[in-house]
Amino acid sequence: VRAGMGGRGNLSYWNGGGRISFSCAYPDGGSYGWSPGSGEIPCRTVTVNGHDAALYTYSSEYGDSCLLVWEDEAGVLFWFTGSDVDPDTLVEAASSVEPTSKTAPACEADWLPGGYSWFETNASGGAAETTWVGQGGNITLTCSATPLLMPEGDGETVHFGGVTARFWEAEKPHEAETDAWEPETVGGVIISSGTISGPQAADVATLAWTDGGLNFRLHGTVDQENLLHVAESLRIK
Repeated sequence: VRAGMGGRGNLSYWNGGGRISFSCAYPDGGSYGWSPGSGEIPCRTVTVNGHDAALYTYSSEYGDSCLLVWEDEAGVLFWFTGSDVDPDTLVEAASSVEPTSKTAPACEADWLPGGYSWFETNASGGAAETTWVGQGGNITLTCSATPLLMPEGDGETVHFGGVTARFWEAEKPHEAETDAWEPETVGGVIISSGTISGPQAADVATLAWTDGGLNFRLHGTVDQENLLHVAESLRIK
């Protein structure tokens, strides 16, 4: 699961090959788009939480897709998409939506591998995410009031600071970008750039645990020892 930032929230759920993605947004002048292909798209009106919603369905050689969209009385746009999911199941999932009652704290790390430094922190919709970069790689902590996406399998049981966690090795070694995150001046502005490996990337290891009713996922292009050391050093801002 991943939460978005600003006036929008984004959540994704996987189950084998099926996926449901959910976005909600307050009116902000932005827009959403969906491009299932050419031709007429079947649509029917359904009821979700007392609101009329448009349910679109589409099939292609890549699988079945569906889109469910509606707006509530406050002008909040709800946008559900499903891949290889029964449309009625998508409606059922959407009908369970309710405001989150928990907030996730942003955390700081008192220890990082040599060369790593803070890159960004984002928080919204009951989740907070912080990324540190360095040595051509990255480490990202996600703290969420809702379940988080994990690698396949049960992982390895590990312990740190009295916490029991699960650990998954990276599927392949990380190939560091030698010039990543090194500042350069462009048009009088100092910028840095690099690639951040997401939680599903094959080159990241993952450490996950729960604490105080919150879900934590620490993933990065480093080994188990480094992830455990970072996790032990975490503190709430």
